[in-house]
Amino acid sequence: MYCPNCGFKNEEGSVYCANCGTNMKVRTTIVYPNEETVNNEKYNPWAIAGFILSLVNILIGATFIPGVLGLIFSAMGNSQIAKNGGKGRGLAIAGLVISIISLAGYFLLFALVFGLAACASCFVLV
Repeated sequence: MYCPNCGFKNEEGSVYCANCGTNMKVRTTIVYPNEETVNNEKYNPWAIAGFILSLVNILIGATFIPGVLGLIFSAMGNSQIAKNGGKGRGLAIAGLVISIISLAGYFLLFALVFGLAACASCFVLV
C-alpha cells in the first residue's frame, strides 16, 4: 500500500504511513481556490411577476385577471425555486397568499352583490 501523501510503500493494512505519518484510511478531497461553484443567486422572474401581479390585484381592486395570473406565476416561481434553487421563495409565497385571499374576497363580494340582487327581485312591491 502506497502513501497518498509521500508515495512511500507501507505494509498492507497500515493505518499510518511509516515515512510521513499520514493517515492512509482518511480520503481527502482537494478544493482548488480557482474552481467556480455553481450558485444560483438570482431572483426567480416568475416569483417576482406573481408578487407584482398580486399587489396590482389588491391596489386596482375587483379585477379578476391579475389575481389569477399572480396566483399562476407565483406557483410557477415557487415550483422552479424548489427544483432549481435560487432566491424569491418569500416573494412567491407572498404572491400566492395575497392572490388567494384577494380572489376569495372578490368571489365573496361577487356572491353577495348578485345574491342581494336576486333576493331583491323576490320582494318587489306591487
